[in-house]
Amino acid sequence: MDLNAQRSPFKASGNFTDAEHEKLLRIVQLNKMKTMKLERLNQYNNRLKQELARERINASNSSLMIIKYTETTRDGLIPELWGPPQSRYSEKQQVRATKQDSRCCAIV
Repeated sequence: MDLNAQRSPFKASGNFTDAEHEKLLRIVQLNKMKTMKLERLNQYNNRLKQELARERINASNSSLMIIKYTETTRDGLIPELWGPPQSRYSEKQQVRATKQDSRCCAIV
């Protein structure tokens, strides 16, 4: 049995010379490389399509949204603009808290 015939499926018939065999192997390798390159390009194309489908807004609209948010959202760290921060407790809880302040300790 010929050892070269077992080395590659192209040599099974024994009709190829070594030069033809090497040429076929190079073609197969190039085909694999081109297939991998095509796959990478398809993946890149799909990522670009997903990015294109993402919702976008103009910079001017974005800045208007930021201005509107800063004008309508209270910021307790700027009391000159918004006044003193509001308590997060309701009046009933505030009354209850003042009653408990007169005692020795308060359990909340």
